[in-house]
Amino acid sequence: MKNSENKTILDYETVDFNKEENCLVIIDQTLLPGKTEIIELKTAQEIWDAIYLLKVRGAPAIGVAAAFGIYQLSFEIWKNRKDITCEEFEKQFLEQKEFLNSSRPTAVNLSWALNRMEKVLRKAQEEGKSVEQIVTLLGEEAFRMKEDDITTGADGTLVPKEGVVIIDGQKPGDIHYVDVNGDKAITADDRVIMGNSEPKFNYFANITARWKGIDLEILFQGVRGVEAYYGGNFAVPLRLDGNSTTPQEFHLDYWTPENPGAFFPRLTPTPGNNSLSSDYWKFDASYCRVKYIQLGYTFKQDWTRKFFVNNLRLFVNFQNPFTLSAESRVDPEGRGGHTTYPMVKTYSAGLNITF
Repeated sequence: MKNSENKTILDYETVDFNKEENCLVIIDQTLLPGKTEIIELKTAQEIWDAIYLLKVRGAPAIGVAAAFGIYQLSFEIWKNRKDITCEEFEKQFLEQKEFLNSSRPTAVNLSWALNRMEKVLRKAQEEGKSVEQIVTLLGEEAFRMKEDDITTGADGTLVPKEGVVIIDGQKPGDIHYVDVNGDKAITADDRVIMGNSEPKFNYFANITARWKGIDLEILFQGVRGVEAYYGGNFAVPLRLDGNSTTPQEFHLDYWTPENPGAFFPRLTPTPGNNSLSSDYWKFDASYCRVKYIQLGYTFKQDWTRKFFVNNLRLFVNFQNPFTLSAESRVDPEGRGGHTTYPMVKTYSAGLNITF
């Protein structure tokens, strides 16, 4: 427990997590506004009491406290017995989950957060993760929930957290834009320069090598230091205005309450505000493309002339065989535009004969 008389409430997070001590840290809200006291909760009972006695208040704070709490207790389970089986870990996890949930059974955000953490456990089990890996994933999810800008309303639906500035009509799962100028509204005045679409460095090389009768030629080119943005149907594939296209497999990673860490926002029949130009869609478009590989072999003339052939060469040719890039969803050379036809890979073989 830390008594902080020289600082104000604005100097602290309402709910936080001390990684060094592995404990939940909250502001005791029962003492406000007269006193600011920071409490470190190190046991399941202390976490339960803090929620039950309203030392942590408000739907968002309760949800985050629950997520950090169940992660903290899960870490202690693994720390105290590192050879624990996944089945025994699951049993103890569910016991701790039910215990924390009993502190305020009617708090919607409490059960929502704990259920969300359980889904992480279930998914990790399906993927065959170890207990240590499961605990790590639980921690990542808890910190992700702390950064979320949504919470659960009194009716159980997801709503923006208090104070979060959004565009009218936006819902959980939409892109959250930054109120740059701080006027509590998202307008054209919040626009900023996002970077340069021109590469900082272009390169090209042609390599040839010969050894005895074998010859090899490689041609590649690329760019470095260039930014691009998903656009059009790559960003929002479903459009009821007639400009829709066939969604790709990577579009399946869209936001749902069960998949809050998705790459794409929630599915909507029209693009809405999610198609606005922003750095949400930005990606590193640097790449190195092997344009051409040819491998050949020329037979010795003292052998080919026996068949009245002056020169005989076999070869295989690969055009655009592969590209090295941090971007895997789209062709980086297309800069994220859905109207750019990707490079075609061509494989061929041939025979050169001279009589």
